[in-house]
Amino acid sequence: MSKLVVAGCSHTEGCAFWVNKHTTDKDVTPLSSPELQKFYKQKTVSKQWVRDNITWGAKLQHLGKYKSFLNLGRGGQGIDYILRKILFYIQEKDNLTDHTFIIQIPAPERKEFFYNQKLHTFTNLVNHDEIATENKSFLFELYNLEYYEYQTLQTALVIQVLLESKNAKVKFFCEPFLDLQANNPKSIEHLHKILIKDTLIIRYERLLDKINFIPTKNFRAHKELYLHHAGLKVNDMHFTEKGNSKLATYLYENMEYKENYRSLL
Repeated sequence: MSKLVVAGCSHTEGCAFWVNKHTTDKDVTPLSSPELQKFYKQKTVSKQWVRDNITWGAKLQHLGKYKSFLNLGRGGQGIDYILRKILFYIQEKDNLTDHTFIIQIPAPERKEFFYNQKLHTFTNLVNHDEIATENKSFLFELYNLEYYEYQTLQTALVIQVLLESKNAKVKFFCEPFLDLQANNPKSIEHLHKILIKDTLIIRYERLLDKINFIPTKNFRAHKELYLHHAGLKVNDMHFTEKGNSKLATYLYENMEYKENYRSLL
């Protein structure tokens, strides 16, 4: 495989390392904490440099000796964003035999919506900028964990089927950034009662078994792998460069294995 494409949220993009989210990929922006500036012995970086050197995708490219690398990750975004970016990327490509896609499943509550002439994304951060009121309404009045988790996995399967139809290799992972909260007998039964009127559905267990999950449940995300615990950025629970290297190594060593429903419990 000659090209690696990764997708996900901030854990994939690497945006925890920079300050200005509105710069272009090549523009320089300050590293996001004095401790990071001291650690890297420089005050500024470009987004492209972070993506190409610090992220787990960049580390995986090196391990897998891929000739090229594309990071489609975007902080704060969900599965809708990932689907849209992948559709754009493959629209004029008929054969993806030389491509490997590794996709980090983002939080299921991150759903896109159009409001006040702007595209927004709901988030698990309750006081979310200019849409705090709408975000709270969604989380506390409209959000159903089982349904939206199912919907996220359903979209992941659509992405997988689409990419495999063009001969790409496709893999997903959740842990250590996301635990599947609905993945227990009580929640599953609740979900199926919600969907009971629609008999043409894939059951949750079957849906999980169809998706090419890399088995990351046993990945040991020790405290020192996070920016906060490493003393590099207060209250930030994204991985350090060392954490990204550890994750990339684990993904590389386990890429050919496949998790099934029972192993995800």
